[in-house]
Amino acid sequence: MTWRRLKRLCTDAGQYGLNVPADDYVEAGEGVRLIRTTDLAGGHLQPDSEGIFVPGPVPKPFILESGDILLSRSGTIGRSFLVPGEIAGLTFAGFLVRFRPRADQDARYISYALQSEHAQAQVQADAIVSTIQNFNAERYANLALWVPPLPDQRRIADFLDDQVTVLDRAIDLRQQQVVLLSEQEVASMADGLTGGCRDGSGLPTGLPWLPSIPSSWRLGPVYGYYNVRLGKMLNPELLTW
Repeated sequence: MTWRRLKRLCTDAGQYGLNVPADDYVEAGEGVRLIRTTDLAGGHLQPDSEGIFVPGPVPKPFILESGDILLSRSGTIGRSFLVPGEIAGLTFAGFLVRFRPRADQDARYISYALQSEHAQAQVQADAIVSTIQNFNAERYANLALWVPPLPDQRRIADFLDDQVTVLDRAIDLRQQQVVLLSEQEVASMADGLTGGCRDGSGLPTGLPWLPSIPSSWRLGPVYGYYNVRLGKMLNPELLTW
């Protein structure tokens, strides 16, 4: 294993994306999808329905290929995205830098290495801070990565791919659990407030927000507004409970 600069692992020292005025955007299906930093939130590309498109044809240096790595150079610096085969042929915006790993390197490994604590620490240490953070292609190109031989790169990338899949699945299950627990909490609160008569059974109340209550309950008046500062009731209004 040895330390290597990112530019030594790629076919070039980084390619900036397109700068296209918003007035030139076209409808989906009439042009080429333009990948922006905001499209890559969470490490996944947002659907086409949330994207923007630019007129084609797009010059070849700006066309993405499978295995390309996109790096954010402004705002969310350090954010990276490995281009999968299914989105090859799209283009990318000017606040992203495209690096294309050489054939003798594993693009997955380089992508993981760029997300490592060591690489991210280099980015943060060398960032230019003004109104927003900025990290240009030259600085990315000079990041030092710990690079093993290609067979080891592939083994490491395979292992991490498996682990990321497991973690993604665990996150999905946890999010489903949170949703179900929230629904259960709301249902429990509703049962407590209605005595379990949310379906309209029991004693009708005539209230749209509380259609019925158990026959053992009764309706009564509640008078409000109590002014704490004055220590007395003001503008009493009859509320049915």
